[in-house]
Amino acid sequence: MTMKSNLHCHALALGKRLIRFLKVYPFIHTFINFSYLFPGNSNYAQDLRSPLANVVANKCPVRKGSSSLVRKLYASDFQSNNEEHLLLVKEMGISIINLPDGRVQLLHSLSNVSLDD
Repeated sequence: MTMKSNLHCHALALGKRLIRFLKVYPFIHTFINFSYLFPGNSNYAQDLRSPLANVVANKCPVRKGSSSLVRKLYASDFQSNNEEHLLLVKEMGISIINLPDGRVQLLHSLSNVSLDD
């Protein structure tokens, strides 16, 4: 038997298994619709989401002193030979390690993050 016919037999066997699986579990490929829980309300999804919209608003820490976050450095602009870029990365808590095989490993440690602006 050639490699091509072997692969063809495997594909047929997988197809037969899938057909048997779908016969046993006929609703496995359908999406669950919760509209029956809210009869007559076509906007039920929005009604469910709106109370949860700001559930974490007061739970997350907010940066003091600035209302919006301004990125100092984008990943696409990073240059490993630029001292300013290396300092910014270090302030983010990222250590750069050069491996013996030439690869670079980045390690992030929350304890090394500089919180000073």
